[in-house]
Amino acid sequence: MWGCIMGASGRGLYFRSVVLVLSFSSILAFANWNDDYLADSLRLSRTVQCMNNDFYVSRLLSFEELKNHLIDDSELNAALKSNSVADKIIYWREQANCIIKKRPHDRINDAYVWELSLLLSMPDCVVPTYPVEIANKKVVIQNLENLTFGSWIVIPNHESVRSVSLEDYWKAHLLAYILGFSDLSGMNIGIGDDQKIRFFDNEDVFSGNSAPCRSGRFFQVEFVSTAFDWPQYRAPISHNFAQELGAYATSLLDKKGELMHYVQIRNIPPGAEHGIQERMELLSQFAFSEGTTFRDFYAFLYPNMASGLDELSDLVGKILNRKIDHGIAVFFATRTIRYWGLSEEVQFELDQWIEKYIPA
Repeated sequence: MWGCIMGASGRGLYFRSVVLVLSFSSILAFANWNDDYLADSLRLSRTVQCMNNDFYVSRLLSFEELKNHLIDDSELNAALKSNSVADKIIYWREQANCIIKKRPHDRINDAYVWELSLLLSMPDCVVPTYPVEIANKKVVIQNLENLTFGSWIVIPNHESVRSVSLEDYWKAHLLAYILGFSDLSGMNIGIGDDQKIRFFDNEDVFSGNSAPCRSGRFFQVEFVSTAFDWPQYRAPISHNFAQELGAYATSLLDKKGELMHYVQIRNIPPGAEHGIQERMELLSQFAFSEGTTFRDFYAFLYPNMASGLDELSDLVGKILNRKIDHGIAVFFATRTIRYWGLSEEVQFELDQWIEKYIPA
């Protein structure tokens, strides 16, 4: 379950890729950003164990073909030229079966997340993503997938939610925790036709590891997911799966060398590597056992806050006028509530809750 994608070493695909690079670039001496990124990708395919396979390299080839099509797209070029570096825009190309996402300030975190999901042996959770420079703007491209998802603080339909196995739920959220996902709203958690969670909007990642803290009259926390309102959040794991999780958490410590090698090649944001290593260390300290729930793991991460989450769920539930669990409660209380226009009574209750459960 937790191993690398198995198959051929990718050596044949690698040499085909070298020929492809040469044909794209004509002469490597005139390489541009796109060629440099591909060359570094091929280096990773040779030197990182879980990226040394046909799956990764074949995706590179597919993305390279798509890239060349998009670079020649005059309409897309004109649109990107008109955008400022700070703009955030999405373009659809149904004929090419892809989506193009322009992030502010040339951020390409989505691409790093996909590659890191491979390095961490959990590629099923992330939609493959590749960066391209077009019209002097860096964008990320993804193939279109048929996904079911909710909205900001609304989970997907119950039939889709219940189709996700407990094992896949844990795998996706452990990856999200390790990589510091900080925007797991209902609209950013997809469910594929194969009933697996698929993360497809992975811009806001590599967050810090700080404990929940106060922010003015409110509070903030780095890791939270609206999927903590799914039934899998409180479902107990089996003895066998607990052993698998424990073994996986321990195995992460052996990936530090590959992670260090990865960041030498990829220019991920400052501090990201340190944060990932800290979270891997903390995960290895959690005691997985039969009956453990993801709610238990969340309480392990944030014990003070977690002890009051049932109270917070009741409070936020009154504001939203519906029954909710910890995911929507924390997400709403840390991302949305300050713009809601609370009554004095509700604000007082929130003040009291923060005073009790969020250390100054």
